[in-house]
Amino acid sequence: MALTKEQSLREAIAHEETQLAKLADKYNKTQERLASLKTELATMEPTPPSSIRPGNTNQRLYTHYRGRKDFIVSPTIPRPG
Repeated sequence: MALTKEQSLREAIAHEETQLAKLADKYNKTQERLASLKTELATMEPTPPSSIRPGNTNQRLYTHYRGRKDFIVSPTIPRPG
């Protein structure tokens, strides 16, 4: 027996409500996990700034682009050497 238009609509609504409930559950679990990760991060020791070495980064960039005709070195960026 074929479903009537009303029955089809009711089934579609029930399906979408089920999907919405699953999404709401997933959203809540994700929010809890996010809060947990943020709490864990807040309790960690900060990384010391000495581990960041911008001079080495500039040297690598300079070495990578050295000799290229299409690369213009900005006068505000210190040039190595």
